[in-house]
Amino acid sequence: MESPQDPFMRPGTARVWVTEFSGSAVMNPSPDEDNELLVDEYLSPEKLQALAGVDDLRLVKVLEMCVDTRENSLGNIGTYLPNLMQLKMNNSLIVSVRDLGTTLSHLQVLWMARCGLSDLDGVPSFCSLKELYLAYNDISDMSQVSMLDHLEILDLEGNNIDDITQVQYLGLCDKLSMLTLEGNPICLRPHQYTTKSSGYSYRAAVKELVPHLKYLDDIPADHSAAPRSNKPNEDWMIVKQSIKDCNSTEDTDNQGRDCSMEARVHIYITLG
Repeated sequence: MESPQDPFMRPGTARVWVTEFSGSAVMNPSPDEDNELLVDEYLSPEKLQALAGVDDLRLVKVLEMCVDTRENSLGNIGTYLPNLMQLKMNNSLIVSVRDLGTTLSHLQVLWMARCGLSDLDGVPSFCSLKELYLAYNDISDMSQVSMLDHLEILDLEGNNIDDITQVQYLGLCDKLSMLTLEGNPICLRPHQYTTKSSGYSYRAAVKELVPHLKYLDDIPADHSAAPRSNKPNEDWMIVKQSIKDCNSTEDTDNQGRDCSMEARVHIYITLG
């Protein structure tokens, strides 16, 4: 959701807009009209209290927002929200997972689909993660995921994993039971510089590297052949390129503004 540009917005500062989260048991309060408060306080405890409509931030368990972290970090948000269990940041622009800080060790579910991520450096700090959704980024290295001991579900659909040996890192996640890799280059060939071999079975290779896996691409992992067409699926690559082109266009537009470094945040809060 875009908001009209404020000509008086200072470069490098954060701006927050609040949107109701339909279906939530407790709705957000009305957006604060004090622009100075919005500009000067970037997700401080006081700001989060005002947004949630509660004094005790320990009641906040689910947070959904869209943010541009090129200039602003979420810092100590995990300290302010000690019982936050789920964080959804789909369609954000996140330079690095490290931008989320190191205080979310209690987080159990994290969504960062279509965020422009190229690596997962910093993700081991989310040591309690059980579910991680990273579809349609540009990730090729999965080594960082191997340190998530409690991970049960991992979605890497439509990324850039082009070496089947990367999957061996997931074999170290003993609790991993559901994995999605559809739309990655390894679905077609085992390595970047090899041609597709008639003897190559992507599903068999993944199952061998992660023997405890129960579901692969929403299909029981023991199924050796995918029920879909075996022809090279170029649709995934087209989708990924479209997403990249969209992000590039947005970046170009932002560079033409004086406040291109402002953080745009939409916040939905569920209390439980």
